[in-house]
Amino acid sequence: MIAAVDWSRPWFGPWRAWGERLPPGLPVPDALNALSADSPRFVPQAELPEGAAYETFIDRTGQVPTRENLHDLFNGLVWRGQTPLKRQLNRLQADEIERHGIGPRRGPVRDALTLFDEFGALWRDPPAPLVDALRRRDWLALFLTHRDAWVAHEPVVFGHALLEQLA
Repeated sequence: MIAAVDWSRPWFGPWRAWGERLPPGLPVPDALNALSADSPRFVPQAELPEGAAYETFIDRTGQVPTRENLHDLFNGLVWRGQTPLKRQLNRLQADEIERHGIGPRRGPVRDALTLFDEFGALWRDPPAPLVDALRRRDWLALFLTHRDAWVAHEPVVFGHALLEQLA
């Protein structure tokens, strides 16, 4: 699975150093743990107790239940590369679960956090014409008229589901 990722693709640039260091042949949690001894620790999905909320478990234990798939591999790489941001997203999710419990729907705050976590991008210091075009939803200006600006100001794909799709 790890070998299937073409780390030379530009959207994997921020994750390349981590991805290329992944030891082959290990289960995903072990491969992610081999990258760093820092928290969080990655554990097999089976260690998530039945009925426990994923985000609450991470918040309480510092362990991330991880499955054997690209989705969770990329989630782990983002945890390694953007630990403070992932911790904050997880803390906000755990707070919402503590306030409202787990129901048939997440609710608007958890939905927004989940969308960002799964499909978000970080865009640091983009030039004003790109920001303006994005706000206006002027896709022609954003992606064609100002396409040269993307070279110096490309966003970092953060969402692990989006990274999975790009693989």
